Amino acid sequence: MSDCKTNTHCDTTSTSPHNKKGGGCDAIRHMEKLANQAWDELFKEKVKKHYEENIGKKMDENAEIVAEQAIHIWKNKMANREAKKEYEHKLFAAMKGE
Repeated sequence: MSDCKTNTHCDTTSTSPHNKKGGGCDAIRHMEKLANQAWDELFKEKVKKHYEENIGKKMDENAEIVAEQAIHIWKNKMANREAKKEYEHKLFAAMKGE
């Protein structure tokens, strides 16, 4: 029977436990990877909670300013696209002699 420590076919980069190459080793590596990801996600949630409690209101204000600017840029970008289309249409018409 194969041991994960000596099995040279274990694929630690695989995200699927159903990989036939390493058999049980792949399932073990997959579970270890999931456990590490869960730890990372939990830690991230805890940090986010701390930020929210301490500077949430300030971040809300900053986020609102940034979002308003992004919306303004997007609206202008769309208006500029329309103006460019109109310009191109006029130029093509002029080039055709219409």
